[in-house]
Amino acid sequence: MVPDRHLLSAAFAALVFASPLGAQRSAPPVTITAVTLDQAIKLSEQSQPTVVAAEGTVSVDDATIRARTGTFLPSLSLASSGSRSFSQGPSRSDPSTGQIVSGDRTSQSVSMSASSSLTLFDGFRRSHDLAAARANGVFGDANLLNVKAQNALSVTTAFFAVLAAQQLTRVDSAGVLSAQAQFQVAVAKLHSGAAALSDSLSALVILANAQLALLKDQAQLVSTEASLGHLIGADGNVSAVDDSAYYRSMAAIDTAAIRDAALTASPAVRTFDANVSAARASYQSSRSTYWPTLSLGLGLGYSGNNADSNYTLRQSRSLSLSLSWALFNGFTRELNIEQAAVQVDNADAQLADERRFITASVTQQFVSLASAQAQITVVQTSVDAATENLRVVLARYQAGATATIVDVNQAQQQLTQAQVNLVQARFSYVLAKAQLEALVGRRL
Repeated sequence: MVPDRHLLSAAFAALVFASPLGAQRSAPPVTITAVTLDQAIKLSEQSQPTVVAAEGTVSVDDATIRARTGTFLPSLSLASSGSRSFSQGPSRSDPSTGQIVSGDRTSQSVSMSASSSLTLFDGFRRSHDLAAARANGVFGDANLLNVKAQNALSVTTAFFAVLAAQQLTRVDSAGVLSAQAQFQVAVAKLHSGAAALSDSLSALVILANAQLALLKDQAQLVSTEASLGHLIGADGNVSAVDDSAYYRSMAAIDTAAIRDAALTASPAVRTFDANVSAARASYQSSRSTYWPTLSLGLGLGYSGNNADSNYTLRQSRSLSLSLSWALFNGFTRELNIEQAAVQVDNADAQLADERRFITASVTQQFVSLASAQAQITVVQTSVDAATENLRVVLARYQAGATATIVDVNQAQQQLTQAQVNLVQARFSYVLAKAQLEALVGRRL
């Protein structure tokens, strides 16, 4: 029996020193930043290209509104120019004095002008363009909220994936410790002659399987932390700070109020609604090309030169009233109007489809929330029962009663699976809640 004991000891030592926990201790230290959910969302909004692009669109929309407002104001331009010229000619005699006068001549000239124009009437095109710009501004604001809501959902999902991996790692770490204890009991019983070698080998296999499960969870944890770090703009893995408030049950859900809020205040619905307004304003603007354009122009200028050694400034004034009317342009105008009308139809259809999608999604998330809450209650009971069952089976096995190592293994597997089911049910609940919050556009 001595060789068998040596074999078991060597195998146990190999498992311990080759375990994931031992590998982690030998790895070089890595600095991991831990963030809360609110911090993760805030950091991601500063680094995610979609959010940055949506914020840039809002800035451009504000500038477009100012530009469209400026078309109601008169334009003003100033211009000035100056020149100096030299001409060389033959000398001549001054008849009055008899002196020789050079024929070279230098002249200078200067001009200044100011002009202004104002469109008096353009078939209400400027009004419709301003309305379209404002509608696009509302669309940009709503789109920014929608992008932030979707970004928050992505970050929340990644954040909770890290927490789930952390909790599963703790479950399997406890499983490894329990399997190590069971192996030591089996070896002790083998030494005392109270158990067969097969019990110790079975306990060794159980320990190996537990360590493999832990290794898988640790790899998953590293992967989820890397994904979270990427989303929040960090260079490296980022850990998540747990909070019991995440798993707090929504005691009373006003389904009617939440459904109404999703259909009226949802960022996605607001985005499509603003898109409809912008499309209609653009359609009205395209129809204004049937009207003539009436413009008023004013001009004031001064020009002069230094002929005879004196500047002579002449003033010029102008007043113009112009009318232009495109009676026919090869059906280009009708094409633009038809395209704008199609955009209105498309925007209406997209809005109606989004409302139907929101209605269906809210219903699905209500069902997911209720199902997850029920699963949490049932699985928690299973965890309590499996914990007590493992305690009883271990006590019977250690006392040499009817329980075998197979019974211990089954009890341990039942407890581990119940704990895993509890983690999965808990995070199914928080993810369903996060999906519902993204639909509504606020925290619940």
